[in-house]
Amino acid sequence: MARKVDPHYAPAYAGIAMVWAARMQGLLPYREALPRVKTAVARAQELDSTLVEVQHTLAIVSSWHEWDWETSGEAYQRAIAINSNYPDTRAFYSHFLYVTGHPDEAMQQIERARELDPFNSLFQTMHAMGFHYLRQYENALALLRNTLAANPDDLTALAALRTNYHLLGRFDDALEVWKTSMVAAGDHEAVEALSRGAAEGGYTGALTNMAEMLIERSR
Repeated sequence: MARKVDPHYAPAYAGIAMVWAARMQGLLPYREALPRVKTAVARAQELDSTLVEVQHTLAIVSSWHEWDWETSGEAYQRAIAINSNYPDTRAFYSHFLYVTGHPDEAMQQIERARELDPFNSLFQTMHAMGFHYLRQYENALALLRNTLAANPDDLTALAALRTNYHLLGRFDDALEVWKTSMVAAGDHEAVEALSRGAAEGGYTGALTNMAEMLIERSR
C-alpha cells in the first residue's frame, strides 16, 4: 500500500525486501525470493541511500542472504552514522559482530539496543544468544526465562531456550521446550513426531523422528 501511495518512497522498498527475506526462512526457496529481495534493496538505494532503514536492510540482506561480510559491515556502520538511536541496527549488528569474531563490541551493541527499546522481546532473545556465543549459558537462561514470562508463546525465545538447555546438557528440558514451541507454532504433527521418537529413542530419537517428518513434508 505504501508503495502504491508513493512509488518513490524508499522505506517501502526496504520493507518489501525484508518481507521477501523473511519468507526465505523456510517458506520459499532462495532461488525464488532472493531476486525479489535484491531488486527491492537496489530500488530503495536508488531512491534514497541516506535513510537508516535502507542501510539497515542492505546490511541484513548482504550478511544473512549473500554472505558478503564486507558490504554488510559497511552498511551497518553507515546506518549507525545516519541514526545512532535506531535500535534494530544495533541489535542485528551485534549478531553480525559475534559471527565475525568481535564479541566485546557485539555485547556493547545489543546492550545499547535494549537501552533504546527495553521491552522488545526479540532484542532480549538476541542478547541471550550473545551469551550463548560467550558460553555464559546461565546468564542466557535467566534472560530467556524473563522474556518468556512476559511472552510465553514467543517462538524465537522458545527456540533459544531449547538451544540453551541443549548446551547445558538438560536434554529432558530441551525436549519439553521443543514440544511447547511446536504447540505454539500450531504444528501438531511435529509434536506427535517428537513424542513417538522420544518413546522409542529418548531425546535423540525425538529430534531424529521430527527431522525425518520434516524431510518428508518438504517433498
